Amino acid sequence: MESFLDSTKPRFSVQDRPKLFYLWGHSYEFNDKDNWEIIEDFAKRIGNREDVWYATNIEVYEYVKAYDALVYSADCKRVKNPSALDVWISYYGVEVYVPAGKEVNIYPNG
Repeated sequence: MESFLDSTKPRFSVQDRPKLFYLWGHSYEFNDKDNWEIIEDFAKRIGNREDVWYATNIEVYEYVKAYDALVYSADCKRVKNPSALDVWISYYGVEVYVPAGKEVNIYPNG
């Protein structure tokens, strides 16, 4: 979790895949082991953050499909989003919004 929350490292970029923190489990496990403080501490650290997208399984799946469908120009100055979902990328530390069905310029000076 520390690496995921580290604000000095981008969560997504053209060079790297976006970060995904996937939490999966059953509440009875905390009951069985009497360690509810683990999930409570986790919730305090990760909850109510503006820089984290909280999503269902299907929302993550659909976003990943849209991200994977992005088409970059040969010179990587433009990107086209053929999907029906808006996508965000980071291009050398600059966040770029790529609306659904649109092509945008991602190169700062081009």
